Parts: sequence; C-alpha cells; structure tokens
Amino acid sequence: MVVVGFSQGGATMLATLLDPAIGIRPRAVGVLAGYLPHRESDLDPSLAAGLPVLFVHGTDAEMMEVVRGRSAARVLDRGGAAVTWTEVESRHRLGPPLIDPLRAWLDQLIRT
Repeated sequence: MVVVGFSQGGATMLATLLDPAIGIRPRAVGVLAGYLPHRESDLDPSLAAGLPVLFVHGTDAEMMEVVRGRSAARVLDRGGAAVTWTEVESRHRLGPPLIDPLRAWLDQLIRT
C-alpha cells in the first residue's frame, strides 16, 4: 500500500504514519505540498525508518510555505526514512509540477 496526500491530506498521511497507535503501515508515503501537523515531540519519526517517503513542494506555495515541507522532510530523515525531497516551480496547486515527480517516484518504487 502506497498512500499519497496533498496539502492537509499530506499532513494527515504523516500524522497517521508517525502515530504509534496505528497498526497498519504503508509501503511508501507521498506528500505533495504537505507538512507535519503536530510538534515533533508528539510524533515518533522512527516509525518511518526504512520507508520511502517523497516530498514534493512548490517554491511559490502561498498557502503552505516551503520551509514547513523542508522541516517535515528533515524530521523523517532523522527518523531513518528514505526521504526524497523535490522542490518545483509551482504555487499551492495540484497539477503537473507536483504530479510529475510523484509519477517518476512511483515508477521507481514499482521497479524495486
């Protein structure tokens, strides 16, 4: 199972992934213009250890600053996730600039 979320959906994916009370773990997580919805101290980043996690964020995302996405990526990286970070020229919109890197990442997952 691979789960992907955009904006608040990405935040929901991350909160679920890092919640020790959730027993089902995906094989991989994609976060498009997302962020961590909780303080780092409320999360268990080690739950993402070894898991491929893609972050794609627009550099001009007016609704969700790129720094929040970078921060989330660093937390998961420190937890041992296999983080891929991609910044694209895009606003906070779901479209080809965010979808194309997701498609390439999913194709790579399928091949491994």
